[in-house]
Order: sequence, then structure tokens, then C-alpha cells
Amino acid sequence: MATASLVVATRVHWSTHRLLPHEQLDVDAELRPLLAFCARAASFAAGALVAVGVPPAASDAPDSPLAKSAFEVVARLRLETASTGARVVVLPLLQWGRFVPALNALVAAAATHFPSARLLLLQSLEVVADAAAVTFLASRFEVGRDLVVGAALPGHDFRPSHGESESESGDTLQLDGRTTPWNTLALWDLARLALVGFPLLGDALTLDAASAGVEEVSTIALYQQLFPDASAAKLCAVPGIEWRVDGFDSDERRSWQERKMASKLQRAETQIAHFGLAKRGTVRHVR
Repeated sequence: MATASLVVATRVHWSTHRLLPHEQLDVDAELRPLLAFCARAASFAAGALVAVGVPPAASDAPDSPLAKSAFEVVARLRLETASTGARVVVLPLLQWGRFVPALNALVAAAATHFPSARLLLLQSLEVVADAAAVTFLASRFEVGRDLVVGAALPGHDFRPSHGESESESGDTLQLDGRTTPWNTLALWDLARLALVGFPLLGDALTLDAASAGVEEVSTIALYQQLFPDASAAKLCAVPGIEWRVDGFDSDERRSWQERKMASKLQRAETQIAHFGLAKRGTVRHVR
């Protein structure tokens, strides 16, 4: 896949840290993984996008240490990536929501700043994926047929076939919170995603807040009804990727991650039931 046809995006926010306005971020520590992400992206993508969730205190107390340090992260990320010549779009967001607003901001920015790009790789900052891994993932993507191809990760209910061909797929599976691709590392058809975006159902605005997330399930199910011939979903084993969940820097952050993983099935079920779609959606698992 030519680099001009692919852009990569990530999100960073501090809402799970419960920081107070008088506290401040360690700017250098926050920048290190962001700069490493942008450097890796430059090896395989036309550009990178970073959505930065500025803490809510920034709007109430714009001169607080927390707000100043958050905006310093944004400013330095822009400055240091510009000095390398890499194409990096940094999006500071005051209205972070729960999951979906930042994703749709990235979709809109990708379509606007990189009009030649066809694919959008959504990647968590904790995932390390080099050019070879992304090339492998892209090789499984059938443009014009697939909506999303994601990497199988720990916690997935991954059920590929055991055929001799590495690209052979197993049976079509029902879409749920553990069979779906996750935006932890997932390659999307940007042109198609830009038509509708991620449904706000993923933020559970009219449901219990605990049902938010796993937005991939409702998105795939909706697209498969709107565009049934061009919205296939795949999950595949990708060699050479690393998910650094053991490196979370606080017990609270690790606990949040564990709760999020454990509740993926329930959250997806609640959203799909509320959505009222005629069909649940399907996914194929590919080696």
C-alpha cells in the first residue's frame, strides 16, 4: 500500500487521571511517546494526526498549571514535529466526550488535510506497530469491499480458520465486543468513514455512561446496512506488534483499562439493543 494512501491517527487525554487544576502534567514525559509515534508514522504513512483532550479545567481555569501544561504539550508537539519535516496535524479538543467526538474529529481532519488518503489507521498510543506490521495489515484490506481490518489483540475472541492458506478466512462470525476489530489498531476506509463517521451511540448519550465505548460494533453494524457490499469487517493476526498495557503509569489507569476490557461484551450488547438495527453485523477472522 503506497504511503500516500494511508494516514495514521491516535488520541491522548487525561480524563482518567483525575488531575486537579493546581496539578500539572509532566510535559517531557507526555511528549516522549507522542514523538515516538509520529516518528514511526513517518516511515509508512503520508502523515499523522493526534487528538489531544485538553482537561476540562482548562476552560474553567485557563491560567491553571494543569491547563498551561496541557497546552504546552500541544505547542511543543507541533513545534518538534514541524522541525523534522513530518506532516503531523495536532487537534486540541476541549469537548472530548467519552469516545466518539475525538474519533470524528480525526476522521474530519484526515479527510481535510490528506485528501489523497484512502485509508485511516486508528492506533492507541500504547500500541507499537512498525512499517512491516502496518504493511501486513494493509495487505489484508480489500479497497472497495472492506470497511475495516483490525489486528487481533489479547482479549479478542479470535477464531480464524486452520486452512493451509495464510489468507484463508474462517466462518463469518456475529459481531460483538470481543470479535470486532478495536480502534486500538484498526485500518478503516477513510472515504467511506467520512460519509457518516462513528455514530454518537458509542458515547451512550441516552444510556448509562458505563455503556459507552466499543463504538466499532455499532459503526460496523450500521455501515453494513447502509453499504452492504462495501462494509466488510475483518480481524487478523498481525506479526510484530506490541501492546504496552503493562506500562500504564498509575494503578488508576491500569484499573480503568481492566474494567474497559472486561465490559466490552456488555457495552456492545447494550448499544446494539438500543440501536434497533435489523441486523447485528458480521466479521470475518483471518490468519
